[in-house]
Order: sequence, then structure tokens, then C-alpha cells
Amino acid sequence: MTVRRFPATILLFGSVLLAFAVELRLGGTGDENTLVRLGAIRDAGTLQGEYWRVLTYAWLHANFLHVAMNATLLWWLCRMVERRLGSGRTLGVYLVGVVGGGIAIATRAAFYPKVGASVGASAGVSALLACALVLLHRPSWAFFGQPWSIRIALWSILIIGLAASLLPGVSLVGHLAGVLLGAIGGLLAPLPAPVLGSAAKAG
Repeated sequence: MTVRRFPATILLFGSVLLAFAVELRLGGTGDENTLVRLGAIRDAGTLQGEYWRVLTYAWLHANFLHVAMNATLLWWLCRMVERRLGSGRTLGVYLVGVVGGGIAIATRAAFYPKVGASVGASAGVSALLACALVLLHRPSWAFFGQPWSIRIALWSILIIGLAASLLPGVSLVGHLAGVLLGAIGGLLAPLPAPVLGSAAKAG
């Protein structure tokens, strides 16, 4: 059962969709002022003591396409990581990526202000993506027998995502911070005891 196998995935995926539903109800989609009131990071100036914004911004999205892309990747990548690291560590990777991306965005806003507000789960998703890539390339994780097509797909998504980060209105620093922190998480993650000494199917 998906809920029992992937509680972290269900929690994160459901919370992102719920937050977007609330955002729609309050008219926040496409409205910068409402998004800021709901927890977005201002792209100009400092956090002004509102440090919770480095977390809350990740549960807000600019529009339907934005939330659809992030939610789809979150559903796929989170399950991939959770299957290998467990629920607690997967939540840790995601949240560290979100907060690290938020801090990077806030720092950029303080030194290089611009018009607008930053929202979206992309930093957390980027952390999961980088973590998954590192895990699938570690020799010890060969027990999972993950096909090369998945690795190629992950690398393609990473390259396309970083290229898209160069477009106006997309946070390059947030994505880079997520990728860096997720990669570190994948490198430091211990091999689960049940995998040692026996092969396991990829799923």
C-alpha cells in the first residue's frame, strides 16, 4: 500500500497540493502581495526577521503549471529516495534542500534585489533529484539493480532544470543550493541494513 510504503512522499505531495488549494481559495495565484502574505520570500531586501519564510515559500506556487511540474517530480523522486533511505532521512533531505534554497534566495535578495517574490518546491525537489542521482551511482547501491535508463532520465532532468534556471523569473541560486545539499545527503547516507549481503529489486 502506497501510504504505508511511502509516508514521507504522501505527506509532502499532499501538503503541497493542499497548500495550493488554500492559495487558490485566497486568490494568491499570480498575486505577488498575497503570496508574500502567505509566506513567499521577497526578491528585494532582507527577511526582516521573518526567518520562517525560508521554509514556507516552498509550499506556494505561481500557477497551475508550476505546481504540476513540482508535484509530479516530487511524487516520482521522493518515492525513489524514500525506498532507499527510509521516510525520516528522505524528509530530512527535502527539508534541508528547501531551507538551504530559501537561505540562498534570501541572501541573493539582500545583496542583489529585484522585483517579485520567490515561491515553489523546486529547491527541495532539486535536493531529492541530486540525492537520487548520487545514490544510484554509489557502488554499494548496485544491490537495487536500477536500470541505466533511470539514471539517464535523472541526468536529463538535472541538465534541463539547471538550464531552465537561467531563464528570467527562475531561481538559479535556489536550485543550485538544493542540488548541492541533496548530493551531500546522498554521499553521506548509510546503506540500509536489509540490503547488505543480498540483492534487492528496483521498484
